[in-house]
Amino acid sequence: MIKFYNRKKELEILEKHFSQIKHGSILDVIVGRRRIGKTELVKEFIKNKRAFYFFVSRKSITGLLEEWSEILRIEFPEIGEFNSLEKFLISLFEIGKKQKLILVFDEFQNFKYIDPTAFSVFQKIFDEYKNKSEVLLIVIGSLITLMEKIFIDSKEPLFGRATRIIYLEPLNLPTISKWLNNLGFKTKKEVLDLYSIFNGIPKYYRLIEEEDLGGQSLEKIVKELILSQKAILQKEGEILLQQEFGKEYQRYFTILSLISQGKTKLSEIANSIKLPTNTVNAYLDKLEKKFRLIEKRLPILEKPPARLSRYYLKDTFLIFWFRFVYRYLSWIEKGAENLLWQRIKRDFLTYQGQIFEEISRNLLFQKFLKGDFYFPITKIGRFWDKKGEVEIDIVALSEDKKAIFLGECKLNPKQINKTFISNFLNKSSHCSFRKFKKKYLAIISFGKLNSYQKSFLKKAKIDFINLENLI
Repeated sequence: MIKFYNRKKELEILEKHFSQIKHGSILDVIVGRRRIGKTELVKEFIKNKRAFYFFVSRKSITGLLEEWSEILRIEFPEIGEFNSLEKFLISLFEIGKKQKLILVFDEFQNFKYIDPTAFSVFQKIFDEYKNKSEVLLIVIGSLITLMEKIFIDSKEPLFGRATRIIYLEPLNLPTISKWLNNLGFKTKKEVLDLYSIFNGIPKYYRLIEEEDLGGQSLEKIVKELILSQKAILQKEGEILLQQEFGKEYQRYFTILSLISQGKTKLSEIANSIKLPTNTVNAYLDKLEKKFRLIEKRLPILEKPPARLSRYYLKDTFLIFWFRFVYRYLSWIEKGAENLLWQRIKRDFLTYQGQIFEEISRNLLFQKFLKGDFYFPITKIGRFWDKKGEVEIDIVALSEDKKAIFLGECKLNPKQINKTFISNFLNKSSHCSFRKFKKKYLAIISFGKLNSYQKSFLKKAKIDFINLENLI
């Protein structure tokens, strides 16, 4: 039996709303990228409760009503056929007048392609029965931009009807670590390697479980799930994003591929695709604000001049997919998975180093939340100066206490030598940091130091944080 992990906060919200429907029906919306675990969350929640689950596949409304009627007749044999969505919903909410009921519609945004009037029908019936029925209506959607339009756009019928829109995020690293330990992965390095590719997306770890890949090598897992010609995740990025982007998907894919390769500045991206910066900026703006796939970052301590901005992909798997799969699709199509694995193996530490910075920032913030940091963090990010000469991987601030934390990440502790430490000390003396009364320095790595390294860091008054201890 496959175990369900975490989602405590989301389950608490749903349980709270289920207890409140005695005062009137409630509509909750669950949104998140494909494979994030939306359906599994809801199925976990509705266990041992009176609930009906309906999947909105892209077939005719008549076909859907026939399919859904069969589901209802399992408990209510007397129910006949329905010739309209309105009559079907009325029947469900009438049941809700007699007993507490949960109704789930999965991939709700598909109604747009089946019958766009469906949203008005849902609004009409929900409004009519809201104070007469005890129904918790849960709708689930994977196309975030479309789901936001349906429920947040003031021109849409269902605007303002949702009690809560739950954006489902990836599981955190400690949860994934526990999951992988249960699958036979014993070392923290194995956990870090897998998380560096699959992030906290539950379905990817379920695939490891379902395909009997527990405890197997990273090479075997990546080849079987991503690189082989019939691998289930080989076209994952395309499936995730093509519907979101529509006809312009190739242009968006090119930009995301460049960002995944480390081209994070507007000028770098524009030069690579030979387009004016204002055109590229418009695409980046949509990727950030509409599709929520990238993050526009400024150096911490700096006010926002656009020329200092950098862009980063937020989804770790998409970084991997664009960098190693989309870029080398022709290799995969020709069966050159062994050759591609050698390329991945060669570049993996460089790729993982970028991911390691973000993992480190997240885990250090978790330390703060547990009361185990140098000071209360008010801001955390990265620093780079205007000339691009000084960059610091992690900078955390306590503006109230005038304290600053400067951290340099070095995935391989063997590379922490005198030169690296001296460079860090020089960068830490940058004029931007002088206004802080307290300054804390640390090197974040993955693994242990030898006695020589420890003594040198001690003399330099630099702390060492081993991320192995935080996973």
